Amino acid sequence: MLESVCVLILFNKTREEANRHGWKFVWTKEGRVLVRREQGKASHRIRSINTGQDELLVSIDRHKPDILALNETWLKEGQDLCAPKVPGYVLKLSPRPGGRKGGGVGFYIRRGLNARVREHPDSALEQLWLEVRPRGMGRIAVGTAYRPDSSSKTRVPTGVAIDALSESISSFGECSLVCVMTDFNVDLLKPSLTPAPEVLTFFQQQNLTNLVNEPTRVVENSATLLDLIITDNPQLFRNLSVHHNPSLSDHAMVLVDLAIKIPKEPPQYVWTRVLSKIDEKNFLQDLKEQPWSEILKYDDVEIMTSHFNDLLTCIFDKHSPLKRIRINQRPRPWLTDVVKHMMFLRDKAWSKALATKTERHCRYFKDLKNLVNSAIKSEKRAYFNFFVNNNLNNPKQMWKHLKQTAGVSGNAALPSIPNEES
Repeated sequence: MLESVCVLILFNKTREEANRHGWKFVWTKEGRVLVRREQGKASHRIRSINTGQDELLVSIDRHKPDILALNETWLKEGQDLCAPKVPGYVLKLSPRPGGRKGGGVGFYIRRGLNARVREHPDSALEQLWLEVRPRGMGRIAVGTAYRPDSSSKTRVPTGVAIDALSESISSFGECSLVCVMTDFNVDLLKPSLTPAPEVLTFFQQQNLTNLVNEPTRVVENSATLLDLIITDNPQLFRNLSVHHNPSLSDHAMVLVDLAIKIPKEPPQYVWTRVLSKIDEKNFLQDLKEQPWSEILKYDDVEIMTSHFNDLLTCIFDKHSPLKRIRINQRPRPWLTDVVKHMMFLRDKAWSKALATKTERHCRYFKDLKNLVNSAIKSEKRAYFNFFVNNNLNNPKQMWKHLKQTAGVSGNAALPSIPNEES
Protein backbone atom coordinates (compact mmCIF):
# COMPACT_ATOMS: atom_id res chain seq x y z
CA MET A 1 0.00 0.00 0.00
CA LEU A 2 2.72 2.46 1.04
CA GLU A 3 4.86 1.47 -1.94
CA SER A 4 1.91 1.99 -4.27
CA VAL A 5 1.47 5.54 -2.92
CA CYS A 6 5.15 6.29 -3.58
CA VAL A 7 4.90 4.93 -7.12
CA LEU A 8 1.76 7.03 -7.69
CA ILE A 9 3.55 10.19 -6.53
CA LEU A 10 6.51 9.39 -8.77
CA PHE A 11 4.15 8.66 -11.67
CA ASN A 12 2.30 11.99 -11.28
CA LYS A 13 5.55 13.97 -11.13
CA THR A 14 6.84 12.09 -14.18
CA ARG A 15 3.66 12.82 -16.12
CA GLU A 16 3.97 16.54 -15.35
CA GLU A 17 7.56 16.59 -16.60
CA ALA A 18 6.63 14.51 -19.66
CA ASN A 19 3.89 16.97 -20.64
CA ARG A 20 6.28 19.86 -20.20
CA HIS A 21 8.95 18.30 -22.43
CA GLY A 22 6.65 16.73 -25.04
CA TRP A 23 7.02 13.03 -24.09
CA LYS A 24 3.85 11.23 -25.15
CA PHE A 25 3.77 8.00 -23.10
CA VAL A 26 3.99 7.49 -19.32
CA TRP A 27 2.92 4.19 -17.70
CA THR A 28 3.59 1.84 -14.79
CA LYS A 29 4.60 -1.82 -14.87
CA GLU A 30 5.43 -4.06 -11.89
CA GLY A 31 5.88 -1.07 -9.57
CA ARG A 32 8.12 0.81 -12.05
CA VAL A 33 7.45 4.06 -13.88
CA LEU A 34 8.38 4.08 -17.60
CA VAL A 35 8.35 6.82 -20.24
CA ARG A 36 8.64 6.94 -24.04
CA ARG A 37 9.03 10.04 -26.20
CA GLU A 38 6.91 8.68 -29.08
CA GLN A 39 5.74 5.44 -30.69
CA GLY A 40 8.63 3.23 -31.77
CA LYS A 41 11.22 4.93 -29.54
CA ALA A 42 13.01 3.24 -26.63
CA SER A 43 11.40 3.30 -23.18
CA HIS A 44 13.20 4.68 -20.12
CA ARG A 45 12.71 3.73 -16.48
CA ILE A 46 12.23 6.56 -13.97
CA ARG A 47 14.28 5.62 -10.92
CA SER A 48 14.01 6.55 -7.26
CA ILE A 49 14.85 5.04 -3.88
CA ASN A 50 11.08 5.13 -3.23
CA THR A 51 10.38 2.35 -5.74
CA GLY A 52 10.99 -1.30 -4.84
CA GLN A 53 10.52 -0.74 -1.10
CA ASP A 54 9.47 -4.32 -0.37
CA GLU A 55 12.51 -5.65 -2.23
CA LEU A 56 14.78 -3.31 -0.27
CA LEU A 57 13.28 -4.33 3.08
CA VAL A 58 13.55 -8.05 2.33
CA SER A 59 17.17 -7.68 1.15
CA ILE A 60 18.14 -5.79 4.31
CA ASP A 61 16.25 -8.29 6.49
CA ARG A 62 18.03 -11.18 4.78
CA HIS A 63 21.59 -9.82 4.88
CA LYS A 64 21.30 -7.57 7.96
CA PRO A 65 24.11 -5.10 7.11
CA ASP A 66 25.32 -2.73 9.80
CA ILE A 67 25.86 0.02 7.22
CA LEU A 68 24.25 0.13 3.78
CA ALA A 69 25.61 2.76 1.36
CA LEU A 70 23.25 4.26 -1.22
CA ASN A 71 24.10 5.81 -4.58
CA GLU A 72 21.63 7.59 -6.88
CA THR A 73 18.87 8.07 -4.32
CA TRP A 74 17.17 10.65 -6.58
CA LEU A 75 15.97 12.55 -3.51
CA LYS A 76 16.21 16.32 -3.24
CA GLU A 77 16.77 18.54 -0.21
CA GLY A 78 13.95 18.14 2.34
CA GLN A 79 12.66 14.84 0.92
CA ASP A 80 14.06 12.66 3.71
CA LEU A 81 10.56 11.69 4.85
CA CYS A 82 9.81 10.33 1.36
CA ALA A 83 12.52 7.67 1.67
CA PRO A 84 11.64 4.11 2.78
CA LYS A 85 11.59 3.59 6.54
CA VAL A 86 13.66 0.50 7.36
CA PRO A 87 12.97 -1.01 10.81
CA GLY A 88 16.01 -0.81 13.07
CA TYR A 89 17.91 1.63 10.82
CA VAL A 90 18.57 5.38 10.68
CA LEU A 91 18.76 7.07 7.28
CA LYS A 92 21.33 9.78 6.47
CA LEU A 93 21.09 11.50 3.09
CA SER A 94 23.11 13.96 1.03
CA PRO A 95 21.16 15.11 -2.05
CA ARG A 96 22.68 16.36 -5.28
CA PRO A 97 23.77 20.01 -4.81
CA GLY A 98 21.68 22.79 -6.27
CA GLY A 99 18.38 20.90 -6.16
CA ARG A 100 19.17 19.18 -9.46
CA LYS A 101 17.43 15.91 -10.25
CA GLY A 102 19.11 12.53 -10.01
CA GLY A 103 22.17 11.49 -8.05
CA GLY A 104 22.33 11.78 -4.30
CA VAL A 105 24.05 9.50 -1.79
CA GLY A 106 23.21 8.20 1.66
CA PHE A 107 23.49 5.53 4.33
CA TYR A 108 21.18 3.25 6.24
CA ILE A 109 22.85 2.84 9.66
CA ARG A 110 21.82 0.15 12.12
CA ARG A 111 20.48 1.60 15.37
CA GLY A 112 22.90 1.13 18.24
CA LEU A 113 25.98 1.59 16.05
CA ASN A 114 28.18 4.45 17.24
CA ALA A 115 28.32 6.46 14.02
CA ARG A 116 28.02 10.13 13.14
CA VAL A 117 28.15 12.16 9.94
CA ARG A 118 31.51 13.88 9.35
CA GLU A 119 32.23 16.97 7.28
CA HIS A 120 34.40 16.57 4.18
CA PRO A 121 36.00 19.04 1.74
CA ASP A 122 33.52 20.56 -0.73
CA SER A 123 33.78 19.19 -4.25
CA ALA A 124 31.80 18.30 -7.37
CA LEU A 125 31.94 14.62 -6.37
CA GLU A 126 28.80 13.56 -4.50
CA GLN A 127 29.96 12.22 -1.11
CA LEU A 128 28.81 11.42 2.42
CA TRP A 129 31.14 10.33 5.21
CA LEU A 130 30.65 8.67 8.60
CA GLU A 131 32.93 8.30 11.58
CA VAL A 132 32.26 4.93 13.20
CA ARG A 133 33.60 3.98 16.62
CA PRO A 134 33.10 0.25 17.18
CA ARG A 135 33.90 -1.17 20.58
CA GLY A 136 37.50 -2.34 20.93
CA MET A 137 38.75 -0.46 17.87
CA GLY A 138 39.75 3.07 16.92
CA ARG A 139 37.84 5.44 14.68
CA ILE A 140 36.83 4.23 11.23
CA ALA A 141 36.04 6.50 8.28
CA VAL A 142 33.26 5.08 6.08
CA GLY A 143 32.32 6.97 2.94
CA THR A 144 30.13 6.67 -0.12
CA ALA A 145 30.81 8.57 -3.33
CA TYR A 146 29.07 8.82 -6.68
CA ARG A 147 30.42 10.21 -9.96
CA PRO A 148 27.76 10.79 -12.66
CA ASP A 149 28.50 9.11 -15.98
CA SER A 150 29.60 10.97 -19.10
CA SER A 151 26.02 11.23 -20.43
CA SER A 152 24.82 13.23 -17.41
CA LYS A 153 24.47 17.03 -17.50
CA THR A 154 26.26 17.08 -14.13
CA ARG A 155 29.24 15.17 -15.52
CA VAL A 156 32.35 15.21 -13.32
CA PRO A 157 35.69 14.47 -15.05
CA THR A 158 37.47 11.42 -13.70
CA GLY A 159 40.52 13.44 -12.66
CA VAL A 160 38.37 15.92 -10.71
CA ALA A 161 36.55 13.05 -8.94
CA ILE A 162 39.85 11.35 -8.05
CA ASP A 163 41.29 14.59 -6.61
CA ALA A 164 38.11 15.14 -4.56
CA LEU A 165 38.17 11.61 -3.16
CA SER A 166 41.88 11.87 -2.39
CA GLU A 167 41.34 15.11 -0.50
CA SER A 168 38.49 13.59 1.52
CA ILE A 169 40.51 10.50 2.44
CA SER A 170 43.43 12.69 3.53
CA SER A 171 41.12 14.64 5.86
CA PHE A 172 40.53 11.46 7.87
CA GLY A 173 44.19 10.88 8.72
CA GLU A 174 43.33 10.37 12.40
CA CYS A 175 41.19 7.32 11.60
CA SER A 176 42.74 3.86 11.86
CA LEU A 177 40.82 2.56 8.82
CA VAL A 178 39.23 4.08 5.71
CA CYS A 179 36.55 2.32 3.66
CA VAL A 180 34.83 3.90 0.65
CA MET A 181 31.85 2.39 -1.20
CA THR A 182 31.74 4.13 -4.54
CA ASP A 183 30.34 4.14 -8.04
CA PHE A 184 32.76 6.03 -10.28
CA ASN A 185 31.00 4.85 -13.46
CA VAL A 186 34.33 3.39 -14.57
CA ASP A 187 34.40 -0.28 -15.68
CA LEU A 188 37.38 -1.94 -13.97
CA LEU A 189 36.77 -5.18 -15.88
CA LYS A 190 38.46 -3.35 -18.77
CA PRO A 191 41.58 -1.98 -17.04
CA SER A 192 43.25 -0.87 -20.25
CA LEU A 193 40.38 1.34 -21.48
CA THR A 194 40.27 5.01 -20.49
CA PRO A 195 39.67 6.14 -17.77
CA ALA A 196 40.25 2.86 -15.86
CA PRO A 197 44.10 3.25 -15.87
CA GLU A 198 43.73 6.64 -14.16
CA VAL A 199 41.61 5.12 -11.38
CA LEU A 200 43.94 2.14 -10.89
CA THR A 201 46.97 4.45 -10.73
CA PHE A 202 45.19 6.45 -8.02
CA PHE A 203 44.66 3.27 -5.99
CA GLN A 204 48.32 2.38 -6.29
CA GLN A 205 49.57 5.84 -5.34
CA GLN A 206 47.28 6.05 -2.29
CA ASN A 207 47.98 2.46 -1.19
CA LEU A 208 44.31 1.57 -1.63
CA THR A 209 42.78 -1.77 -2.60
CA ASN A 210 39.51 -2.47 -4.38
CA LEU A 211 37.93 -5.59 -2.87
CA VAL A 212 35.42 -6.25 -5.69
CA ASN A 213 36.57 -8.20 -8.76
CA GLU A 214 33.36 -9.38 -10.46
CA PRO A 215 30.56 -7.61 -12.38
CA THR A 216 28.23 -5.52 -10.24
CA ARG A 217 25.93 -4.24 -13.00
CA VAL A 218 24.53 -6.78 -15.42
CA VAL A 219 22.04 -5.80 -18.10
CA GLU A 220 21.23 -7.25 -21.50
CA ASN A 221 24.49 -7.82 -23.44
CA SER A 222 26.56 -5.98 -20.83
CA ALA A 223 28.39 -6.85 -17.60
CA THR A 224 30.48 -4.16 -15.88
CA LEU A 225 32.32 -3.63 -12.59
CA LEU A 226 31.21 -0.19 -11.43
CA ASP A 227 30.47 -0.55 -7.70
CA LEU A 228 33.67 -0.66 -5.68
CA ILE A 229 34.68 -1.11 -2.04
CA ILE A 230 37.99 0.64 -1.50
CA THR A 231 40.08 0.42 1.68
CA ASP A 232 43.58 1.05 2.98
CA ASN A 233 43.57 -2.13 5.08
CA PRO A 234 42.16 -5.07 3.07
CA GLN A 235 43.37 -7.65 5.63
CA LEU A 236 40.50 -6.69 7.96
CA PHE A 237 37.80 -7.55 5.40
CA ARG A 238 36.38 -10.98 4.54
CA ASN A 239 33.40 -12.81 3.02
CA LEU A 240 32.81 -10.40 0.13
CA SER A 241 29.71 -11.29 -1.90
CA VAL A 242 27.83 -9.75 -4.82
CA HIS A 243 24.04 -10.15 -4.84
CA HIS A 244 22.15 -9.35 -8.03
CA ASN A 245 18.47 -8.49 -7.78
CA PRO A 246 17.11 -6.80 -10.93
CA SER A 247 13.75 -6.33 -9.19
CA LEU A 248 15.51 -3.93 -6.81
CA SER A 249 18.16 -2.34 -9.06
CA ASP A 250 20.35 -3.07 -12.06
CA HIS A 251 23.29 -2.54 -9.68
CA ALA A 252 24.12 -5.44 -7.37
CA MET A 253 24.21 -5.22 -3.58
CA VAL A 254 27.86 -5.73 -2.62
CA LEU A 255 28.44 -6.99 0.94
CA VAL A 256 31.60 -7.49 2.95
CA ASP A 257 32.37 -8.27 6.60
CA LEU A 258 34.74 -6.20 8.71
CA ALA A 259 36.50 -8.34 11.31
CA ILE A 260 35.32 -6.46 14.40
CA LYS A 261 32.69 -7.11 17.04
CA ILE A 262 29.52 -5.01 16.71
CA PRO A 263 27.45 -4.27 19.86
CA LYS A 264 23.87 -5.49 19.98
CA GLU A 265 21.16 -2.95 19.18
CA PRO A 266 19.54 -1.68 22.41
CA PRO A 267 15.72 -1.73 22.62
CA GLN A 268 13.83 1.52 22.05
CA TYR A 269 11.18 2.89 24.40
CA VAL A 270 8.72 5.78 24.45
CA TRP A 271 6.70 7.35 27.26
CA THR A 272 2.95 7.47 26.68
CA ARG A 273 -0.40 7.68 28.49
CA VAL A 274 -3.13 5.05 28.29
CA LEU A 275 -6.03 7.49 27.92
CA SER A 276 -8.66 4.82 27.23
CA LYS A 277 -8.62 3.74 30.89
CA ILE A 278 -9.44 7.14 32.37
CA ASP A 279 -12.49 7.17 34.68
CA GLU A 280 -14.40 10.09 33.13
CA LYS A 281 -16.55 10.79 36.22
CA ASN A 282 -13.60 11.11 38.59
CA PHE A 283 -11.62 12.97 35.93
CA LEU A 284 -14.35 15.64 35.59
CA GLN A 285 -14.68 15.91 39.35
CA ASP A 286 -10.96 16.65 39.71
CA LEU A 287 -11.21 19.21 36.94
CA LYS A 288 -13.88 21.07 38.90
CA GLU A 289 -11.80 21.04 42.08
CA GLN A 290 -8.70 22.60 40.52
CA PRO A 291 -8.01 26.24 41.50
CA TRP A 292 -8.32 27.57 37.94
CA SER A 293 -9.06 31.09 39.20
CA GLU A 294 -5.48 31.41 40.45
CA ILE A 295 -4.34 31.65 36.84
CA LEU A 296 -6.02 35.08 36.56
CA LYS A 297 -3.81 36.48 39.32
CA TYR A 298 -0.87 36.66 36.95
CA ASP A 299 -0.29 39.36 34.34
CA ASP A 300 2.30 37.52 32.25
CA VAL A 301 0.70 35.24 29.66
CA GLU A 302 3.70 32.89 29.72
CA ILE A 303 3.32 32.37 33.48
CA MET A 304 -0.45 31.89 33.07
CA THR A 305 0.09 29.26 30.38
CA SER A 306 2.71 27.48 32.46
CA HIS A 307 0.43 27.41 35.52
CA PHE A 308 -2.48 26.11 33.45
CA ASN A 309 -0.31 23.33 31.97
CA ASP A 310 0.94 22.35 35.44
CA LEU A 311 -2.61 21.99 36.78
CA LEU A 312 -3.79 20.00 33.76
CA THR A 313 -0.72 17.76 33.70
CA CYS A 314 -1.16 17.04 37.40
CA ILE A 315 -4.66 15.69 36.69
CA PHE A 316 -3.44 13.48 33.85
CA ASP A 317 -0.57 12.21 36.01
CA LYS A 318 -3.18 11.07 38.53
CA HIS A 319 -5.67 9.45 36.15
CA SER A 320 -3.33 8.32 33.36
CA PRO A 321 0.31 8.30 34.51
CA LEU A 322 3.10 8.04 31.98
CA LYS A 323 4.19 4.52 31.14
CA ARG A 324 7.30 3.35 29.34
CA ILE A 325 6.45 1.17 26.33
CA ARG A 326 8.84 -0.71 24.10
CA ILE A 327 8.55 0.26 20.44
CA ASN A 328 7.69 -2.49 17.98
CA GLN A 329 8.90 -2.13 14.42
CA ARG A 330 6.42 -1.24 11.70
CA PRO A 331 4.84 -4.47 10.41
CA ARG A 332 4.72 -5.60 6.78
CA PRO A 333 2.58 -8.72 7.19
CA TRP A 334 2.30 -9.36 3.44
CA LEU A 335 6.02 -10.22 3.35
CA THR A 336 5.40 -13.72 4.68
CA ASP A 337 8.06 -16.40 5.12
CA VAL A 338 6.81 -18.03 1.93
CA VAL A 339 7.20 -14.79 -0.06
CA LYS A 340 10.68 -14.22 1.38
CA HIS A 341 11.68 -17.76 0.42
CA MET A 342 10.32 -17.19 -3.09
CA MET A 343 12.48 -14.05 -3.31
CA PHE A 344 15.49 -16.08 -2.20
CA LEU A 345 14.84 -18.68 -4.91
CA ARG A 346 14.35 -15.92 -7.51
CA ASP A 347 17.67 -14.28 -6.62
CA LYS A 348 19.39 -17.67 -6.70
CA ALA A 349 17.92 -18.31 -10.17
CA TRP A 350 19.20 -14.91 -11.32
CA SER A 351 22.74 -15.74 -10.16
CA LYS A 352 22.52 -19.05 -12.04
CA ALA A 353 21.28 -17.31 -15.19
CA LEU A 354 24.17 -14.83 -14.99
CA ALA A 355 26.68 -17.65 -14.66
CA THR A 356 25.36 -19.94 -17.43
CA LYS A 357 23.70 -17.37 -19.76
CA THR A 358 21.48 -20.17 -21.10
CA GLU A 359 17.96 -19.52 -22.34
CA ARG A 360 16.55 -22.19 -20.02
CA HIS A 361 17.95 -20.58 -16.85
CA CYS A 362 16.97 -17.07 -18.01
CA ARG A 363 13.40 -18.23 -18.66
CA TYR A 364 13.29 -19.94 -15.24
CA PHE A 365 14.41 -16.69 -13.55
CA LYS A 366 11.79 -14.62 -15.40
CA ASP A 367 9.06 -17.09 -14.42
CA LEU A 368 10.10 -16.89 -10.75
CA LYS A 369 10.33 -13.09 -10.95
CA ASN A 370 6.77 -12.83 -12.28
CA LEU A 371 5.59 -15.32 -9.67
CA VAL A 372 7.14 -13.27 -6.83
CA ASN A 373 5.58 -10.02 -8.08
CA SER A 374 2.21 -11.72 -8.36
CA ALA A 375 2.55 -13.25 -4.88
CA ILE A 376 3.36 -9.90 -3.24
CA LYS A 377 0.39 -8.22 -4.92
CA SER A 378 -1.91 -11.09 -3.92
CA GLU A 379 -0.68 -11.09 -0.31
CA LYS A 380 -1.14 -7.31 -0.04
CA ARG A 381 -4.61 -7.46 -1.54
CA ALA A 382 -5.67 -10.37 0.67
CA TYR A 383 -4.26 -8.78 3.81
CA PHE A 384 -5.89 -5.37 3.37
CA ASN A 385 -9.18 -6.83 2.16
CA PHE A 386 -9.31 -9.12 5.18
CA PHE A 387 -8.45 -6.41 7.68
CA VAL A 388 -10.73 -3.75 6.19
CA ASN A 389 -13.69 -6.13 5.82
CA ASN A 390 -13.31 -7.32 9.40
CA ASN A 391 -13.25 -3.78 10.78
CA LEU A 392 -16.02 -2.11 8.78
CA ASN A 393 -17.95 -1.53 12.01
CA ASN A 394 -14.86 -0.41 13.91
CA PRO A 395 -13.28 2.43 11.87
CA LYS A 396 -11.17 3.59 14.81
CA GLN A 397 -9.37 0.25 15.01
CA MET A 398 -9.09 0.02 11.24
CA TRP A 399 -7.42 3.42 10.84
CA LYS A 400 -5.18 2.84 13.85
CA HIS A 401 -3.84 -0.34 12.26
CA LEU A 402 -3.48 1.24 8.81
CA LYS A 403 -1.46 4.10 10.31
CA GLN A 404 0.80 1.62 12.09
CA THR A 405 1.33 -0.31 8.88
CA ALA A 406 2.09 2.85 6.89
CA GLY A 407 4.34 4.27 9.62
CA VAL A 408 2.17 7.33 10.27
CA SER A 409 2.59 8.86 13.73
CA GLY A 410 -0.48 9.82 15.69
CA ASN A 411 -0.99 13.00 17.70
CA ALA A 412 0.88 12.68 21.00
CA ALA A 413 -0.63 15.82 22.55
CA LEU A 414 -2.98 15.73 25.51
CA PRO A 415 -6.64 15.34 24.49
CA SER A 416 -9.14 18.16 24.74
CA ILE A 417 -10.99 18.48 28.06
CA PRO A 418 -14.31 16.57 27.98
CA ASN A 419 -17.41 18.76 27.96
CA GLU A 420 -19.63 17.61 30.81
CA GLU A 421 -22.66 19.26 29.22
CA SER A 422 -22.46 17.21 26.03
